[in-house]
Amino acid sequence: MIFENVLIPLQLNESSARVAALTDAIELFGTTHAHIVYVSADTGAEISATRQDRLSELSQAVAKSGVRVTTEVSSGSPAVAIPRIARERGADYIAFSWKAKSWVQRTLVGSVTQDVVRLSDVPVFVHKRPIIHSTESHQGPILYATDFHETDTLAIPLLNDAALGPGEVVLLHSGERAPDPVAEGHRSQKVEAELARLASGCPNRSVTTRSVLGSPRRVITAQARRLGARLVVVGKSDNTSRIGSMLGSTAEAVVNQTSMSVLILSPDTRVAT
Repeated sequence: MIFENVLIPLQLNESSARVAALTDAIELFGTTHAHIVYVSADTGAEISATRQDRLSELSQAVAKSGVRVTTEVSSGSPAVAIPRIARERGADYIAFSWKAKSWVQRTLVGSVTQDVVRLSDVPVFVHKRPIIHSTESHQGPILYATDFHETDTLAIPLLNDAALGPGEVVLLHSGERAPDPVAEGHRSQKVEAELARLASGCPNRSVTTRSVLGSPRRVITAQARRLGARLVVVGKSDNTSRIGSMLGSTAEAVVNQTSMSVLILSPDTRVAT
C-alpha cells in the first residue's frame, strides 16, 4: 500500500471522539501502523505522569481499530519537530485532526498544521469531515487538483483505490488564460489531453474532468464547495521562493478555506511499488 505508516501528532487535549474519527479516515488509506507523537514546547522529552496517562489513552483509542500503534515524546518547535520525526521514522504521511482557528488566531499564534503543510516533504492529511458518510446513500466526489507534475504518479493509484469508497472522481486543472486566441487554443487542447490521460489511469472510477480558468487557490476551493467534495487532494508546489513563502501556498489556502478533508501530496513522496 502507498500509505502504510502514518505519523499522528497529538495534543493532549484532543477529544477521544476526534481521535476515533481520524482513525476511521486513515484506515481508508490502507494504514497499518500509526506512530503517535506528542511534541512538548518544554525543553527535554520527559512529561508528567498525568500527561503520559493521557497520551496512553489517546493511543488506545487509535489501537482499537486494529492499527499497530507506537508512541514518542519529543520537545521543541512542533512545526520543525513533526516533519523531522516523520522523515526519521519513515512515515508515509502525517495526519492531523483539524481545529479551526480564526484569521486573528492564525496571525497572532500561528497554526501548527499550516506550518507543517508548508515545511513537510511528506504528504499531509488534514481531517475535517468523514471521507465516507455511512448514513448517506449519495457520496460526494473526490476532487483532485492537478498541475500535471510529479504528484500525479502518487495521486492516480490512490484515487483508483476502491478503499476510498464509492463515487466519482473529478480531475481539475486551473490556470490563467494564454495571451492570444491561438496560444489559448493550444493550451486548452494540451490540458484536455493531459486530463484524459490521467482519467485513463482510474479504470475503477467514474471520472469527470474539468479545466477552469483562474487562480488555482480560488478555483480549487470554489469547485470543492460547488461539487460537495468529500475529499480534496492537491499537490504541493516545490517552489520555495521567498515571495511564494510570503504569499502562502495553494495547499495552505485550500486547507484554510475548505470545510472538507484535504490530502496534500509532495513532489518528494516515495511511491510504493
